Amino acid sequence: MIGSTHSRFLPNIEVIIEKCPVILAITEEMHSRDSQEKEIPESMDIEGPSTSTDEPEPKFFDRGSKKSRKRHRKDSDSEMNRPPTPTEVIQQREVEWSERQRQRQEKHRRRQTESDADYWNNDVLAENESIVKFGNLIDQIFEQVEDMDVLQSEEAGVLTDRVQLEELRIEGQKLKAWRKLNKFNTDRLIKLLTLLEKSISDVLSEDGSLIVSYITNEADDESDETYRELINERLVRAADAACTALTIMTAPRMPKQVLIEDTIERAVQMCKQFLQHIVYPSSDVVCRTGSKAKRVSDDRVKKRKSAFDSSVTSQMIYTRMAELISCFSELVRFQNLNETVIIQLCTLATGPFFVDNIGEIQMQSIKLISTIFSRYAGMRKSILQDLLNSLHRLPSMKNQKNCYRLSNADTIHNFTVLILQLVQSIVKVSHEFEFALSRLPIKKRTSDEENDEQNDILPEDTAVIDSYEEAQKMAAFFLGGFLTKCTAKSEDDYRRLFEQFLRDLLASLYRPEWPVAEMMLTILGNLLVKYYRSKMEISLRVASLEYLGTITARLRKDKVSAMNDANSTFEKTRLDLVVKGILFDEQVDQTKTLDEIDTSNLSSSDKMRKIEQALIDYIIGSRGDGDVSVEYAIMFYVGEWYKETVEDMEMAKERHRQFTQEDHPEKEVRKHERKLQKLMEKGENMKSFVLSLADKKHLKKRHQYIMKTGNIMIDSDALWAVKYLASKREFSQSFNNYLKMILYGVQLEPAVQLRTKAMKCLTQIIEADHEVLLMADVHNAVQARMTDTNVAVREATIELIGKYLVSRPDLLNKYYTILMERIKDTGVAVRKRVIRILREIVEKQPDIDKVPEILARIIRRITDEEGIKKLCIETFQNIWFVPVNERSSELLLKKVTTMADTIEVCVSENMSEYFETLVGAILKNNSDKSAIHACRQIVDCLIDNILTLDSKVVDEGQKFENANSETNSTVTRTSLGRLLASLTTLSAFCKIRPELMVKHAEVLLPYLSTISSSSSSELQVLNQVINMLERVVPLMDHPSDTFLSTLDERLGLLIRDKGMVIIASAVACMSASFKKWRKPKPAICEIFLLYLKYLNNVRSKIEAMPTYKLPEAKKPTIMRFLYTLGLSIRHFNFDEILVDDEEAKASAKSLDSAALKGSIPAGDDDSNNGSENRIFCNLVYSILLFNSRSSDSGIRLKALTALGNMTAEYTDFLTRQEIRNMYIFCLQAEEPSYLPNKIQVLKNLSMFLQSEEQKAIKTNEQMQQLKNKEAEDLKEMELHTSGLSAAIIQIYWNPVMNCYFHPQEEVRTSVVQVVWQTLQQGLVTPGSSIPTLISMSTDSLPNIRTKVENLLKEIDTKYAGMVPSKAVIGVRMSFRLQKYIKRDSNKIIRGIRQCEHSAGATLDQNGLPKSVNDGQAILGGLYSMLRMNRQQRRSFLSALLRLFSENSTEKLGLEEWVFVADNLAMFPYQVLDEPLYVIHQAELITSTTGQDILSGLKQLLLPRRISQTGQPEDDDEEFTSEIIYRRLPEDKSKIYELMRKSHACFLLLYIKTFLMKLYGFNESKVQEYSPSEAAKVYEKPVTRKNVSVFNPEMTLQELLPGVIATRDTIEGHINLSQQIVYFRNMLLSLDKMDYDEDEEEMDQESSTLLEKTDVNNETAEPIEEE
Repeated sequence: MIGSTHSRFLPNIEVIIEKCPVILAITEEMHSRDSQEKEIPESMDIEGPSTSTDEPEPKFFDRGSKKSRKRHRKDSDSEMNRPPTPTEVIQQREVEWSERQRQRQEKHRRRQTESDADYWNNDVLAENESIVKFGNLIDQIFEQVEDMDVLQSEEAGVLTDRVQLEELRIEGQKLKAWRKLNKFNTDRLIKLLTLLEKSISDVLSEDGSLIVSYITNEADDESDETYRELINERLVRAADAACTALTIMTAPRMPKQVLIEDTIERAVQMCKQFLQHIVYPSSDVVCRTGSKAKRVSDDRVKKRKSAFDSSVTSQMIYTRMAELISCFSELVRFQNLNETVIIQLCTLATGPFFVDNIGEIQMQSIKLISTIFSRYAGMRKSILQDLLNSLHRLPSMKNQKNCYRLSNADTIHNFTVLILQLVQSIVKVSHEFEFALSRLPIKKRTSDEENDEQNDILPEDTAVIDSYEEAQKMAAFFLGGFLTKCTAKSEDDYRRLFEQFLRDLLASLYRPEWPVAEMMLTILGNLLVKYYRSKMEISLRVASLEYLGTITARLRKDKVSAMNDANSTFEKTRLDLVVKGILFDEQVDQTKTLDEIDTSNLSSSDKMRKIEQALIDYIIGSRGDGDVSVEYAIMFYVGEWYKETVEDMEMAKERHRQFTQEDHPEKEVRKHERKLQKLMEKGENMKSFVLSLADKKHLKKRHQYIMKTGNIMIDSDALWAVKYLASKREFSQSFNNYLKMILYGVQLEPAVQLRTKAMKCLTQIIEADHEVLLMADVHNAVQARMTDTNVAVREATIELIGKYLVSRPDLLNKYYTILMERIKDTGVAVRKRVIRILREIVEKQPDIDKVPEILARIIRRITDEEGIKKLCIETFQNIWFVPVNERSSELLLKKVTTMADTIEVCVSENMSEYFETLVGAILKNNSDKSAIHACRQIVDCLIDNILTLDSKVVDEGQKFENANSETNSTVTRTSLGRLLASLTTLSAFCKIRPELMVKHAEVLLPYLSTISSSSSSELQVLNQVINMLERVVPLMDHPSDTFLSTLDERLGLLIRDKGMVIIASAVACMSASFKKWRKPKPAICEIFLLYLKYLNNVRSKIEAMPTYKLPEAKKPTIMRFLYTLGLSIRHFNFDEILVDDEEAKASAKSLDSAALKGSIPAGDDDSNNGSENRIFCNLVYSILLFNSRSSDSGIRLKALTALGNMTAEYTDFLTRQEIRNMYIFCLQAEEPSYLPNKIQVLKNLSMFLQSEEQKAIKTNEQMQQLKNKEAEDLKEMELHTSGLSAAIIQIYWNPVMNCYFHPQEEVRTSVVQVVWQTLQQGLVTPGSSIPTLISMSTDSLPNIRTKVENLLKEIDTKYAGMVPSKAVIGVRMSFRLQKYIKRDSNKIIRGIRQCEHSAGATLDQNGLPKSVNDGQAILGGLYSMLRMNRQQRRSFLSALLRLFSENSTEKLGLEEWVFVADNLAMFPYQVLDEPLYVIHQAELITSTTGQDILSGLKQLLLPRRISQTGQPEDDDEEFTSEIIYRRLPEDKSKIYELMRKSHACFLLLYIKTFLMKLYGFNESKVQEYSPSEAAKVYEKPVTRKNVSVFNPEMTLQELLPGVIATRDTIEGHINLSQQIVYFRNMLLSLDKMDYDEDEEEMDQESSTLLEKTDVNNETAEPIEEE
């Protein structure tokens, strides 16, 4: 129309268009239609408007939106007087208009031609056929109800046939896809929907409940099959009707009259009922009626059964429900529904996520609920709250049917997908200003306009930013609610669900389709930090810290991956390569290769646009434009990028504002303004570009372009692009902040749970990047926690070190010493962790030099508690005791060499017996054939190794024969050490399984003569060989006489020539061989008779000449003979062996008969039994007894040793009076000269007990082998022997126990060994020994403490209540022991010792640790055993506290009070009841005892002065130090005694103050406590602070020697007066002082008395608390 206008109207054409509304409307319609028909070129990107000046001016009809025209009209009003348009411009416009009209007519003709051709297209034919069929089906349905009032009838005849309905549904879905359903008459469709509603209502009641019950195929009822089919048909018809109705309503361009609310509401009700009663029970067994009652009581951890109702009907209904929910989501997306329907849809859509095995319905529900969440902002919080309230119903296990697959390897739960989609759907971009910004060029604003708008955010900016912030709020609302539930009653379930949710979030991080995951993790990180640093429940803080560690570890892992990528040459140019790939795909002619693409002319902003556009294309290409999740993802990306752009612009404005406020030259200001203007232009361009990415028309065209060309990024490039764009955001930069929070927990948290969890979090981070431990802060924190007071913290720290060493084995030396120290840690868990770490190191690095030492340290723990022992056995069973392939000789040799090197370390540290224990523990099970086979291989290889080493020793000796003696000695010593280690290893196997060595016995025999035994190593080798022969020879199968005679001969030579150790081994070996084979006559007989005759002659000479003095040269010979004689008589029964030897008998008869008679005391019938048949035995006894009374200490000691060997075999000699008197005298002797005798007597008794135990073991073995009458005889024999042993040991029991209180460690160790053996064998009832055992548990030697504490635990388990009844006496005896073992007589005995795990802690001048964490109570082990029973614990604490009472029958000294107070203060209290009970009882005793002492003081003071009024002065005025000084009597001894007793009150007050400070109690907490409360009220765990150690300075000052000396001086009297006043004030203020005032008052008064600034002399500050 405008094109036909005469040219004279053209000059003012713009004015006419602006003035005439009709023309303006027509122009707008033409422009809009043209913009819709315009297609995007295939080779162009959808980018924002270009600012290039090379483009032609826009044509006059290419106008913007209405807003822009309104703005132009306003401008035109102000420009009415503008000059007329030039003629050439008008002509140019007319030409352009004509060309445009021609193109439109050509396009119309082409469309008409294509439309005619479409009639012959298969698709068109199919569409037409479906239209006809759909119409016919409608007609058929209408014909069925032609004569009925459809709207009012309730007859069943109005129901549509199911077959017709199925066809109608199928055809309707086809027509909906082809966009043809809107071509049908609206009235016909409304009538059809009304009929369909009747079919839907056929299964529903008026209130929406299901009136037809679904009958499963598995139901055990007797229903008729026809009835079942009818029911199923009604249900399927209703489902088909609902799907058909919703298909029609959701068809494109459907009139609004078709949207019938009643039909929609009935369809929603039907869907909800079908899901609840049919789909859910059919898919998930938990939802079935039979399981509902079970569901409440059964544990949710149980796996859900995957049982399905696989009937055709249920599957059909399942499919229809999925289609129906999909239609609901389309309906909500494009139509406005009433609130009731929306609420019902919300309930319907949230239910499927708590049912298993309905993945398709869950995915459709995600679309529905996210659409509602996006459109209805008022319902967002209620939806999230409903989901939070139903979290406990979530399935506990993931499977294929409830998960969303991210990649081939990663899946996330559909519930996580729902939450991500909900938050992602909130962000919106308004298309009104999107269109304006994407079409209009940027108008350059003046500087004045810039300044005016610097502080204002545009409306479009506000809309996008507000929607993004709303998404953040919703995410924070859900995450905060989920986290808070982790402290609810079912905490474990919620914790597990949240951990799964967090894993899903981390799995979806940096996935292109889920940009919201990064934002949610950012919010979650901030929430976790907030909850962790808050004062909330400790379980929530621990959980928050754990999750924070998981996120931090993931951040570090991504950072390490990025750093590794950045180090490669390829990844440095990754951005350019990706951009090149994008430009290469955009080429029209594809003439350039990828390398020829030039990106140098692109700015960083241009590259960023390319990346962002390519990322959007990737999402469109991978998911399609029809998926609603694509729209949400793109909108979120656009909102995020838009927000970042706006924030960058605001920051630039802020910097400019700050710059202008400063004093700068005007030239600089203008330059800065121009720079800001350029930045604003770039920002506006970027905003325009970002908004254009979300334009739906452009997205559709872009999808068509991608489908046509297939040009999208590959998956790896897309993942890289997401990470690259996120690298500058908050989450990627949060690692340092999160690590700082975790380090705070490691170093400064007072709660043990938090410190432990923080250390475990740090372990996760170091697993992700072991370089983190090299950071100074991290390294210092880890080092500090190695000596933490709590076992769990130390274990977590050791685990961290272990993970680090696995990844960095080269740094083993750095932490090796720490690990070796921690393997002796007091915590069992720590020791276990260290052993596991060391085992892993040995398995992964078997060739390092420290392997033998590491294995030796592990072997040392074989005697540890049962769990550690089992771990040690498993470790060595895997390393050593696995059979090796016979062909792998090198591997076997390497294993044996390592074993020998390990035993060499054990031998050097006197730990070889631990290896024997290990081998015994592994081989004790006879059924373990693999271990026995491995041992046989090891033994055979060891023999070969020993022969090799032996020849090497000989060769080295010959090689260095003429060389330097030192070099020769060193080399030989090394080889001998290895030989000794191999023999020790062999000896251990021989002790446990001697049959393994039977075939190698002859190999060992030559070593008895070839070893020179000139060094200690050679002697040890010789001793090992003899010990092995002792065990092996009796097992040999008929050894030759030559072998036996050679063995006997060589052993005889060794007995004559070698030292004590070799003599003992040789005699035992000869005895074992003779007892088994009884041939030949042992060489020991000749030696025995020779030694016996010699010693008898010496005795005769001494008896004949009392003044005879033995020459010094003869003393070694006599001592050697005595020792050999004792061993010989122990192992050989010479009366039996020499019964046929007449010469020996004659020799015996020639001895002094008087001596024989004197050796047997008269009147002792029991001891004389059989003495006539023990001639040699009695003779030896008389000789040994005579020499035990020798004046020479060496001979006396050797005689005692020989007597010990003899009495070990002939126990009845221990009952003889002379032995009794001698043993008891030695045990009770205090002279230093008798100290060796005392130790030897204790060793003799230990030898006797050991011998008795071995006899009992042999007797038990015999009893197990015999099952007849002989077994009963043996049992009687055993009982008799056991009774004799008990009778003997009870003779010496009390002297042995009293002997323990001795300053010498060797004496105490020997006593403990005797006591341990006696109680283990049950020879003595432990009742009277318990106090001494308690004192033993406080010994300064750790091995004594450990052994006795285990013994006390066994006694307490076996005899309940016996240990608590003797506990107080044991405490007092412990003090007695401490007095004996005190090394410095000037030091005060304290009840505190340094902890073993804090060996490097600083000590004060008294040798005590300065902080509580480094100290422990000496009686802490006893208390730990008693505290498990509340009644026993309270009884024990009350008894200890009563020792401070005035009414106590036990009168303690001041030093002993300090000892008891130390223990009371430092006991390892675990629950609130323990320290509060001590404080409560201490207050009671202080108040009663204190008042008695105060009354006594008042009576002892001189009478008070009478005032002028005749009345005594007031007590407060009278009780001043000056007046008290005047009232002191001449005899002050009783006052000093009362003041000494007052220190009991002072100590109790110190205990109260210390415990309140240690455990953080205030006075109100103490006053609230009542011992009669229920046990559960105060059974909560307590946390100890690291305060200064308990130190009652005032009482300690009173114990100093100088204090007593100053008592009778004026200064001493003044000090006494001040103490009386202070004591009285303390009692008066006891009931009303709170904790802080009490501590301040004690400090003030004590400083007056002691001239010190602090009562407790604290040097360490407590750990900082929040």
